[in-house]
Amino acid sequence: VQRRAVDFLQPWIERAKEESIREKREIVLLVITHGNLIRTVLQHYLETNPKHAWLIQVNNTAISEILFYENGMSLIKINDAAHLTFTVPDND
Repeated sequence: VQRRAVDFLQPWIERAKEESIREKREIVLLVITHGNLIRTVLQHYLETNPKHAWLIQVNNTAISEILFYENGMSLIKINDAAHLTFTVPDND
């Protein structure tokens, strides 16, 4: 599953990096999928042992963000579910 996902994503990532460099601006790719697939993709890009991928917690609907740049990548956020939290105002 991981190999298929990375093989699918890699050409899109490379094209976005090239366009970003050429146009000197940030290019955003949005990938929507299940938490378990995101977990395996993160494990790949973090270059950790595949046996430990289950240690990365990624809930469905959570946001994870990776910044790819010319010579590498940075993990910006993982398993962010702040968009699911809201407050109900008091009716006092």
